[in-house]
Amino acid sequence: MPLVTIQLGQCGNQLGSSFFHTLGEELSSNDYGTQVVSEFFRPNPAVTSSADVSSRNRPLLARALLVDMEPKVVDAAYSSTSLPSCSPEPSHPAWWWSYARANRLCQQGGSGNNWSLGFHGFGPSMETPLLDLVRKEVEHCDSLSGFLLIQSAAGGTGAGFGTFAAQAIRDTFPEAHMLSCCVWPYDTGEVVVQPYNTLLTMAGLTTATDGVILLENEGLHRMCQKVYDVASPSFSNLNLAAARSLAALLLPSRTREVCGCGGGRGSGEREGRGSGRDVAGGEASVNKVSRRLIDLHLHRHSPSYTSSPFSPSSDGPSSSSYGTAPPLTNLGDMVEHLCAHPAMRLLTMRTAPQVAPQNVQYTSFAWPAILKRMRQMALTGSVVESGMDWTAETDSRNCRLSYNPLQRSTAMPPYTEFCRHPSSPPPPPLPPPPPPPPPPRNVSLADWLVLRGSDAERVDVSDLADPKLHDRFVVDPLKVSYSGLPYGGCTMHTAMISNDQGCVRPMERMQGMARAMLASHAFVHQYERYGMDDQELRESFDSVEETLERYRLLSPGGGSGRGTY
Repeated sequence: MPLVTIQLGQCGNQLGSSFFHTLGEELSSNDYGTQVVSEFFRPNPAVTSSADVSSRNRPLLARALLVDMEPKVVDAAYSSTSLPSCSPEPSHPAWWWSYARANRLCQQGGSGNNWSLGFHGFGPSMETPLLDLVRKEVEHCDSLSGFLLIQSAAGGTGAGFGTFAAQAIRDTFPEAHMLSCCVWPYDTGEVVVQPYNTLLTMAGLTTATDGVILLENEGLHRMCQKVYDVASPSFSNLNLAAARSLAALLLPSRTREVCGCGGGRGSGEREGRGSGRDVAGGEASVNKVSRRLIDLHLHRHSPSYTSSPFSPSSDGPSSSSYGTAPPLTNLGDMVEHLCAHPAMRLLTMRTAPQVAPQNVQYTSFAWPAILKRMRQMALTGSVVESGMDWTAETDSRNCRLSYNPLQRSTAMPPYTEFCRHPSSPPPPPLPPPPPPPPPPRNVSLADWLVLRGSDAERVDVSDLADPKLHDRFVVDPLKVSYSGLPYGGCTMHTAMISNDQGCVRPMERMQGMARAMLASHAFVHQYERYGMDDQELRESFDSVEETLERYRLLSPGGGSGRGTY
């Protein structure tokens, strides 16, 4: 089922471009089939024969809208799909797709990192042209899966106008599923008003969308440093790391039971017909799969075109790799499981193994080791494999994430030491300080695990369904889906998205900064200029606090809970 992506603002367009390039590489390297390709791309009506294919005229167009209040970043996204030359046998993995030229909405000014300008200023004036573009793209979908919004939380266009766009699309398509992929800023970012913008965005998106994936820049920064060996990561590095995780999650898979039918260590053959990447990390057969995608499109629209070596009616792995397996999962399946609670819609993504592309061919893969790391990431709330706390266990008592014990200082002697007479006996020694409380454990409301690669349909993942990892009131917290194809060159790969307490700490930090700024009435005049007041800011802060308190109240199965949510 097609998924329409809406790239909002500078961050949203840069991350969206990386996302589609990652999809292009994966779909070119592995034979996913036309059903999967059509979820993210649609045929280009201008291409009806092989003679029409050129560096600026590709067979497939991304199902995406590019929106920004200044054209520079949108132009760069279009340029990223342009190649200097075109050959009958393309070698570039993204040769067969591009963005539709009509799917852009730009202004010449920009939002100046002002959430109020994006929401109250540009929102009403740009609502009609935005919804016109959305309707036209939806008309190209035979059965809409939903909308994917890619945006930032700290700016003006992606945050302010992005929140307005989410609400407008929700009002126009009330039955469609909507997932926002929202980039969380650094704690010390360049935008001084980012605490205001971030909390306003969270308050709006949690009511307008079905779920919000939080991509923390801090976590992506650590991933680039520790996994990809980039000493000073750029935003391009961060976008690439986020895009790889997002594509691993959203590429379609098929549901299966939590307990597999006989776990494996990956010694068997890979499934899927025609994986284009060698297990040992050899060259990908990009040309063959790319040509097949183009030929299938041309067969569909031009019966006289018969040069394809592949059957035009083939649907990829669905006929060989999956047999009579259930249909492909879609965005609605994932959202309905993860975000069943209407007041708790904040999601965190994790992937394992985390391996730099240049190191894949030297890495051995085994499901037990990969799942063990994924379980520890879920337990500790970490999004990076390297540097996890391996001392955390599920049998330790759960603590509130906001708990901050006061440590007694022993740097200075007690007051009685100064007042003691020289002839009096010395005081008894101080007792040793109490041991520190156990590290807080991450508790999840719902998880969706995606397995990709060898034996993905059989490996047992019941350790990730441990009740002590999930809230005590949840009955069926874990859903599992699989694909027999490798991902990113890894013969075994997992991606998990969780509705858990991973959002609490970054939101508490941001809320503390925002309330301190509002207490001194800092920069409020910039928001009042476009129709906001401090009362609207306070209401947004209170809404975020209510959401945070619900997540704090989660308690693991088998422990004593603090209450209900």
